[in-house]
Amino acid sequence: MSLNRSKTHFFKIHLENYSINSKFEK
Repeated sequence: MSLNRSKTHFFKIHLENYSINSKFEK
């Protein structure tokens, strides 16, 4: 379960970075 939480946290950060990059590209 701890590992799963880590994955979710990492995914969330990745998703936020992706959103920021998309905004900068536009």
